Amino acid sequence: MWGPTGCGKTHALYGLARYLAIRHGGTVFMSFDGLLRELREGFDTRKSESAILRRYERARYLLLDDVAAGSDSVFAARVMLAVLDYRHNHLLPTYFSANVPPEKIKAVYGERVFSRLVGTCSVIRLGGEDRRLERQAAKTKEETHSARCRS
Repeated sequence: MWGPTGCGKTHALYGLARYLAIRHGGTVFMSFDGLLRELREGFDTRKSESAILRRYERARYLLLDDVAAGSDSVFAARVMLAVLDYRHNHLLPTYFSANVPPEKIKAVYGERVFSRLVGTCSVIRLGGEDRRLERQAAKTKEETHSARCRS
């Protein structure tokens, strides 16, 4: 699933994660940046990378949010490839969200990850305006109106 910032990707993915967890269990929802951060922290705690990745690779359902956000490193590409390969080889469903269209994933992760990610997915585009900014504008407008009414 991809679309502009604030269009509801994370909200939709989290809703799906809750549904899957309630109905089937074994669901892991995490931002891709959070996964990378967990791996980096593992270096300090001496927890092995494979032990950390196992949770993501073997989850019954994996939902990774914001897979293209700031992940333009060789390390991020290697992690994404490891997770994708394991899950693909074991026929485990995986859901992703990104702020960029699928063709830009190639620039973030390279050809191999792009092929595995986009070549095995159904792509859904979410559109619309940034809902967070719309809510904030409505709140500001309401507060301004209330302040005028009190004056």
